[in-house]
Amino acid sequence: MLQVQNVSKKFDDSLALDQLSCTIPLGASYGIVGSNGAGKSTLLRLLVGIYKPDEGAVVLINEQGPLEVYENPLAKEHIILVPDELFFLAQSTLNRMARLYKNSFPHFDSNYFQALVNLFQLDPKKPIRTFSKGMKRQAAIILALATKPRYLLLDEAFDGLDPTMRDLVRKILARDIAERNTTVVISSHSLRELEDTCQWLALLHQGKLIFESRKIDLMEQAPDGLEALFVDRLKAAGYSFDNALEQIYAQQSNPFVQIPQYPQTFHPGYPPASGGYPGYSGHPGYPQGQPPMHPVPPPGPGQGFAPQHPAQMPMQQSGQPNEQQAVEGLLPPHAPYPSHPPAAGYPPPPQGFVPQQAPAQMLTQQPQMPPPVDADLPTVDYSEQQR
Repeated sequence: MLQVQNVSKKFDDSLALDQLSCTIPLGASYGIVGSNGAGKSTLLRLLVGIYKPDEGAVVLINEQGPLEVYENPLAKEHIILVPDELFFLAQSTLNRMARLYKNSFPHFDSNYFQALVNLFQLDPKKPIRTFSKGMKRQAAIILALATKPRYLLLDEAFDGLDPTMRDLVRKILARDIAERNTTVVISSHSLRELEDTCQWLALLHQGKLIFESRKIDLMEQAPDGLEALFVDRLKAAGYSFDNALEQIYAQQSNPFVQIPQYPQTFHPGYPPASGGYPGYSGHPGYPQGQPPMHPVPPPGPGQGFAPQHPAQMPMQQSGQPNEQQAVEGLLPPHAPYPSHPPAAGYPPPPQGFVPQQAPAQMLTQQPQMPPPVDADLPTVDYSEQQR
């Protein structure tokens, strides 16, 4: 079996694994699932001996006794990793990679390699760089299986594989577990993939093991399914975005939204504000033309400012009338607000209020358009030039 004993691993200021302990039994399929950045890939690299633990140890227990994995060839010859980011020698073919693996792993089986190549229908003489993403994943799995490992570690094992190839890989892994007592460790973001493949499941979050258990025992605790159980365990560990999501939608529904800028345009029947913020209309309840609030308030009313109903506003010092005077017909005509409804959150005008119409010349006036770029260019008779 493989034992992880109080392992911690740190990269610069980031703690990838924090006092993690787990036991991976021999001859079982062990799935590791967790949140993004939980430490799944780091754990696999520690299991295969690529990383050295900052604290604790990874120990392989077999007939020879306990062997620490890091920098121990006797332990490493029984363990192989297929990483998430695959690596092949430049310009290499499957045959060339097989020769490299045969020199590195004493139990490499060339006949088994050739049988798997034929089964997956890959060309062993073709450069691997010309393979598709899924074909490269197949090539890496073929090379790993041909080493006849006791511990096969797969990081995102089914990434890029079509459904037929996923089913084929599952069947091969099941045969290796049943006939050779191989231990298969799979890390994935997809719980469904592990649920269909693994006998043991472990949940990681922020470098810590939330739990590990046999799948059959977890099924008894999960009447709503394993995914609901895992989500609940992650929420209990503080991994939830529900509150943050509600805050975002609460901000999106804020009634104090910014109104599109229509220079020199005002709500029908309301007087223009004197001075104030340039480019904004004189909205009712915002004295001196200050802009309305939105989730990130621009310069204008302070945080928590609430607009007043125009009828409640006193006469401005500039002598502008308020809405009550608009009801009495004392307002001069102003340009109507162009096809834009009143902003959400504004109170309706008092009963009987009639917006004033703009002068006819303002409604029919056309904007001054610049002349075409080629308006003053001389014309050229190309027929004369051809002669």
